[in-house]
Amino acid sequence: DTTGKVNNVVPKSILNEFFKNLKDQLVIIHDAIVKNDHETLQAEAHKIKGASLILMAKPLSEISYELETMGRMKTMKDGLLKFEVLENFIQ
Repeated sequence: DTTGKVNNVVPKSILNEFFKNLKDQLVIIHDAIVKNDHETLQAEAHKIKGASLILMAKPLSEISYELETMGRMKTMKDGLLKFEVLENFIQ
């Protein structure tokens, strides 16, 4: 009986879709940083943060939260450095 037990295995198809979407979102986030587009940065980082929390990818959710906060606070200070950290997750 598996009632009440948590399945910690994420199906490969979900992970593949997540990383495919992440690659697309990275392009959008990079463009947002370069163009000083705070709203897009906040929205895209928020999406990554939420998905990574669901997948229990804490380091990814943390850097996404930092980027989301940058967008909300309307600052791009160290934006490209933080972007590089995010980008390293898919390499």
